[in-house]
Amino acid sequence: MMYEDTTNAQYGRNMSREKLLKEISMISFAIVDLTEYLDTHSQDQDAVAYIKQYITIYNRLCEEYACQYGPLKVSDAVYNDCKNWKWADMPLPWEGGCN
Repeated sequence: MMYEDTTNAQYGRNMSREKLLKEISMISFAIVDLTEYLDTHSQDQDAVAYIKQYITIYNRLCEEYACQYGPLKVSDAVYNDCKNWKWADMPLPWEGGCN
């Protein structure tokens, strides 16, 4: 069954930080699960279509998170419109950056 996108047409715009992280976590889990399934069922075209959809949604959600709150991954640091390297400007986990 395909993921029912509950984030709205803009993939996460105006979502709370917690809700956006929850959506990213759910999609990430689905991608890992499908990856493991495809390791043994590589010819399943439905599964290939699902994982492509989930990867697209995951990337858009991560981009939206990076724009609103800062990057989750170093590869998302480029989505900020600032000229500074936001990855280095964010609080570290021991400084409360994960709260």
